[in-house]
Amino acid sequence: MNLVKSDLYRYTGKDNSSVFLNFFKIKAFRYQFYFRKSCEKNNIILRMILKLINHRLISKYGFFLESGGQVGPGLKVLNTSLIIINAGAEVGENCTLSQGVTIGVANRGKRKGCPVIGDNVWIGPYSMIVGKIRIGNNVWIGPNSYINIDVPDNSRVFGNPPQIIPDENAVKDYIINPV
Repeated sequence: MNLVKSDLYRYTGKDNSSVFLNFFKIKAFRYQFYFRKSCEKNNIILRMILKLINHRLISKYGFFLESGGQVGPGLKVLNTSLIIINAGAEVGENCTLSQGVTIGVANRGKRKGCPVIGDNVWIGPYSMIVGKIRIGNNVWIGPNSYINIDVPDNSRVFGNPPQIIPDENAVKDYIINPV
């Protein structure tokens, strides 16, 4: 399944063209569409046009994915306001982002670098994930959290400083329509 279809599937549970036209009205999906297409190895003129459209949507919606970042299939954005994913970050499959999420770089210290986020991760509103850390698979990150430590698989994490609670069902009913 290509990246655009996998993103659409996360929103609707379907990936056909009639659904595509309706969901193209949703600004998060529209931005993701242009972002995904501008990262493809199309001809240079088409890629530049798509990047211009994408850049216009960045300023319009406040949703910013740097094109060097690796974002896996099945990305779902619940609200586009103030979302930033740094170019060095890696985001796995079926990641769900709420409003105000920042996945950023630490510029110094022992965790200098960008995060690697596993599969099936739900990130709550206004959370920040910063530094060269690893967020495991099946992780729920609570609202307003500042995460600068490694988080193991199958966990809930929240707060500042982060508190980790092991939970085999951490993302149950949060990750809907996984690819």
